[in-house]
Amino acid sequence: MSTTRFSSRERDRLCINSSNWVRCSETSLKRASVTASLAAVSPSAAISRSAQRAAFASRGGDDDLVAAMHAIEHVYEWEAPQLLAEWKRLLQPGGLLVLELPNIEHAARNLLAGMSPQMCMFPLYGDGSHRDPYMCHRFGYTPKTIAALLKAGGFIGIRHLEPRTHGGRANRDMRVEARRA
Repeated sequence: MSTTRFSSRERDRLCINSSNWVRCSETSLKRASVTASLAAVSPSAAISRSAQRAAFASRGGDDDLVAAMHAIEHVYEWEAPQLLAEWKRLLQPGGLLVLELPNIEHAARNLLAGMSPQMCMFPLYGDGSHRDPYMCHRFGYTPKTIAALLKAGGFIGIRHLEPRTHGGRANRDMRVEARRA
């Protein structure tokens, strides 16, 4: 997997989207080391070495926002608490964690309604057209299960909102925001 190099100024405005660095529209993002967080937690995640070094260089506790767009479903269920702990470590007290991920309840409804694979199978398994096992989903969440995971991880003020990435498909995905206690 190739990694685009960004200046330190650009990197201050980046977030993670499906294990790739992308420019982020969230203006308050100070540092994004979510890619490296994935690498630290999941040896199964294909992550660049430079991104791994970026996360470990962070002292932690000084970021006001960590945004992980379609990332948490790419780690196994048993790896997710450790991943959340890493994101929490990066956040300052009161810092905001923003997740966007498939909503498995919506995917099931879409499957029963006979909708396209993009609306029912991709949320469950990932997009197979990449022909990349690292792009496969390893676990899925409902609004209730992701909220319980966040609460168990010490996050507060959990809110469910309309998704803004991946086409903002509210009938397939969900956005969850929570604050570090």
